[in-house]
Amino acid sequence: MLTLPVLLVSFGVVAAPVYTPPRTRRPRPVEQPATAVTAATRDLATSAAALGDPSLSDAEVQARVRNYLSSIDVGASVADWRAVGVRALPLLQQVLDNREELSSRRAGAIAGVAAVGGARARTLVLQVAESEREPFFVRAAALRCAPLVLDAAELVRELVPVLESANEPATRAAAAEVLARHAPAAACGAVRSAVEREAAASPRAEERDDIRARFARSIEQCDAALAP
Repeated sequence: MLTLPVLLVSFGVVAAPVYTPPRTRRPRPVEQPATAVTAATRDLATSAAALGDPSLSDAEVQARVRNYLSSIDVGASVADWRAVGVRALPLLQQVLDNREELSSRRAGAIAGVAAVGGARARTLVLQVAESEREPFFVRAAALRCAPLVLDAAELVRELVPVLESANEPATRAAAAEVLARHAPAAACGAVRSAVEREAAASPRAEERDDIRARFARSIEQCDAALAP
């Protein structure tokens, strides 16, 4: 059906102009850097997942944490830890803080912390990953779990120093593998440089071969990820 102004025009009648109030211009949204958006989205998703199963009693949470840390053959999955949720964090930190605990239990604890996620988890994972006091088994677990709490840019910023300066060769190799797998575009240059630097500093051919063998998997991952 034609509206009144259209009908008037069609019969040669000029309608009075209709007043239209000026539009209020909305301010343009402030653009956030891609890394900030990625980190915020990750934190939101992790915090939602970390609430855990509200039907679990405190006793059930304690029992699950105890069972997961005691498991030898099959470790708890990320989904297992997130089902327990944030109520597991104080229990896991107690295990981490006790250096008399078995390394296997402390490694499982840092894996649980990373799976639950959040700001506190990021802090704990980085503390363990960067600490020269930690046994390799525990430190390597923190490095492997770091992608659960750090985005690619954060991984490069935090783990390249471990790659370049950790005391144990195995720890440097573990950092290289995490970087090559999870941030190849930004980190593989640093991985290759570290390998060549270590090899060049070793006078014996056998040592240079050992170094290249130690980093072989990381180099393979870099080659595969950056292949044209």
